[in-house]
Amino acid sequence: MNKENKTAAVIKYFFPDAWRKTKGYFILSVINLLIAAAIPFVDIYFLPLLVDSMTAEVKDIRTILFYGGAMVFFDILLQVLNSTLSVQLEKYADFFLNDSSVEISRRCMELDFALTENKEALDQIKKAREGLNWSGGVHEIAKAFFSIISNGLRIFGAAAVLAVNAPLLLLLIAVLLTASTLINRKKNDIDIKNFTELSGINRIFGHICWEMEDFRYGKDIRLYGAAGMMIEKASQQINKLNDYWKRINDKKFPLNILDIIVTAARDFGTYLYLGFLAIMGKITIGTFSQLLTAGGSLNTALQGMVFGFQDIVKRSSYAYEIVKFMEYQTTNPKKIAH
Repeated sequence: MNKENKTAAVIKYFFPDAWRKTKGYFILSVINLLIAAAIPFVDIYFLPLLVDSMTAEVKDIRTILFYGGAMVFFDILLQVLNSTLSVQLEKYADFFLNDSSVEISRRCMELDFALTENKEALDQIKKAREGLNWSGGVHEIAKAFFSIISNGLRIFGAAAVLAVNAPLLLLLIAVLLTASTLINRKKNDIDIKNFTELSGINRIFGHICWEMEDFRYGKDIRLYGAAGMMIEKASQQINKLNDYWKRINDKKFPLNILDIIVTAARDFGTYLYLGFLAIMGKITIGTFSQLLTAGGSLNTALQGMVFGFQDIVKRSSYAYEIVKFMEYQTTNPKKIAH
C-alpha cells in the first residue's frame, strides 16, 4: 500500500473513533485552527496603515496610536488564545495514547488462538506498539491534519494580497517552494525507509540496556558473572545506534545545505523585487511593509502545509502498523466489552 493510502486508512480508522469518545477535542481544534490562521493577518492589515501614518507629511498622533495599539492588542489576544487552546489540546495526547494502547491490548486478548504462536502476528504486535509511540498517536496526527487546513487558509489570504500588488512575487515563491518541497520530501523518505532498521536496533537496545539491567536481575548477574558480557553487549548496541544516526545525517547533510540555499534565494528575491517596486514609486512604504509581511506569511504557510503533509504521511506510516494489527482474525468477532 502506498503512503497516501496508508494516511487515508489511518485517518479513517482513528478519527471516527476519537470523535465518538471526545467531540470536544475536535471542536477546540477547529477553533484553534481558525485563530492560528488569523494571526498573521493582524500585521498584514494594520502594519501598512501604521507605517503610512508615520511617514505621512502631516502626522496625526491619535491615528498612529490607534493603529499601533490595535495591532498590538489583537496580536496579543490571538496569540494568547492560540497558546491557551494548544495547551488544552496537548492534554488529550496522553488520553489518546492510553486509549490506543488499551485497544491494542484488547485485540491481543481477542486474537485467534492459532495466531498466538504465529511469528508474523507476534512481530506485528511489537510493530503496532512501536508504531503508536513513533507516530505520537491520534493527537500528533490530528495536529498535522489541522495545521494543513490552517495553513491553507493563510495561503489563500496572503496570496490574495500579493496578487493585487506583486503578482510576480507569487511566481518566484512558487518555484522556490517546489524546490524546497522536493528536498524535504527526500529527507522524509530517508526517515521512513530506515524505520524498519531503527526499529530493530531499538528493540535490542531496549532489551539489553533496560530490561536485562533491571535491579530484579542483579542477583543472577552476579551469580553468573554476566556483568562484563552485558557491558560489552550494551556497548555494541550503543555503537550500532550511533552508526545508524551518523549514516542518516550523512545522507541528509547535502539536502540540508540545498534547503538553506533555496531559503536564502527566496528571501533575497523577495527583498529585491519589493525594493525595486518601492524605489520606482509603484508602492508606498506602507504597502512595501504589507507585501513583505504577506510574502513572509505565504512562505511560512506554504512550508507549513508541505511539512504538514509530510508529517502526517510519516506519522501515518508508523500508525498504519496498528491498523494492520487490528485486521488480524479474532476468536470472537464481538469486541470484549469496555
